[in-house]
Amino acid sequence: MNAQHVTSLTAHALQEIKQSNTLEARAMRDFILNISFPEIYDFPFSRLDEMTDTGFTTALDILRALRAKEISQQSMETIALELERATDQSDACLEVIGSTSIRVVVAKKRIASVSAKYLSLDQAKKRARWIRDNYLLELKGTTRLRKAAFRRKCSVKGISLISNPGTNLFIYQVRSTGEHGRPTTKQFSVVKLGFDGAFRAALAKAGEENPQLDMNMKNPYSPTEEEYESFKHRVPDLPKPAGS
Repeated sequence: MNAQHVTSLTAHALQEIKQSNTLEARAMRDFILNISFPEIYDFPFSRLDEMTDTGFTTALDILRALRAKEISQQSMETIALELERATDQSDACLEVIGSTSIRVVVAKKRIASVSAKYLSLDQAKKRARWIRDNYLLELKGTTRLRKAAFRRKCSVKGISLISNPGTNLFIYQVRSTGEHGRPTTKQFSVVKLGFDGAFRAALAKAGEENPQLDMNMKNPYSPTEEEYESFKHRVPDLPKPAGS
């Protein structure tokens, strides 16, 4: 049975937990993550003090319902997966060391290391992201990182693929010579035109200066993992990252 039907975990409360803007919401989020995936997430009992009476009652409701088998472990895992998807799924601040560990590094400061010896690499990344987000929330009150736009090396002369998920920037940029012989650029939005549509528009623009370009060429660009996770719901034709 759905956990929301037999506990005081309302849809509104779940939405607040997803946003994790308060100390209580973060405590409730980590409580649910821990009872769902204890091998990945921690929740010391001392953090129950971060909950209000209402939040504490909800936590007890969940434990009672699990014990009475009124809800299943799978039902809680479904909610936990929703909470995971609501967080930053990028690998920002993560340094993968071979296949053995992942470092969490924020502003050149090492925050933690997560061993992949007993966890899969995917599980280790989840734990590392969770540590990163909790650190940033504690430090800054937000998980958003200010990052420079990522410019892809030109696979086609004159065309660059540029992205910054933090500012919703995802464009093809074409460099050309303007009317007065000065360098100029024109941008084509991937979100508005689609991944291939924006490339075709950029290719047509680049072809104005370089007629030798093949207008029917296959799009040689592919998104990174971070770009794919950030834009896949807004760009229907976004291909999966190369090699995935």
